[in-house]
Amino acid sequence: LLPATAVVLVTVAVLSMLFAPALVARANVFGRKVAGKLGMDIRSPKSGALPPPPSVEGEEVPTGTETVRALVVGYGPVGRVLCKILIRFGVSPCVIDLQLDTIKKLHAINREAIYGDAGKREVLEAAGVAQAKYLIITLPDLGSRAPIILSAKAINPQITIISRARYLTERGALETSGADHISYEEAEVAAELARLLLNQLGA
Repeated sequence: LLPATAVVLVTVAVLSMLFAPALVARANVFGRKVAGKLGMDIRSPKSGALPPPPSVEGEEVPTGTETVRALVVGYGPVGRVLCKILIRFGVSPCVIDLQLDTIKKLHAINREAIYGDAGKREVLEAAGVAQAKYLIITLPDLGSRAPIILSAKAINPQITIISRARYLTERGALETSGADHISYEEAEVAAELARLLLNQLGA
């Protein structure tokens, strides 16, 4: 580029950066005025209005439809990722955990959380198990899962319980307790290892 041309381009770029924030701030007002002139209802989905942004951790779950309520027992690495996914898809999770610091942090970002042992009836009742549609247990220890499942089913026989399991041999105990669906770490790891190998083989 010639020096004069380069100076003009740099000047235009700088001016556009200076005025861009002000223009963006007034874009919504300008759009409403144009829509009004064209006789368009900006509240109508056909008008091209943008959908509400997806919720993130700490925000309220989007309203407008019936909120699906789920209890999540355990807020370790598995529970944290699970809750983020549930919120993104409009499910309202209530966390039950024995770590008081965890509960305080969740309350600080306006998330519903209950401190206590989920195997105890009063803790499940405080979390709203009677109204919940789902109970998801992320705890790694088999001994702590069965009492939770039994207590939850006793209060709300219609609740769907999804449980984590480390080993395939845990199936009998969890199904006998009342778990409806079980995710086995052994099976998941085996499937993932096979997928990685097949991917390397080009399958």
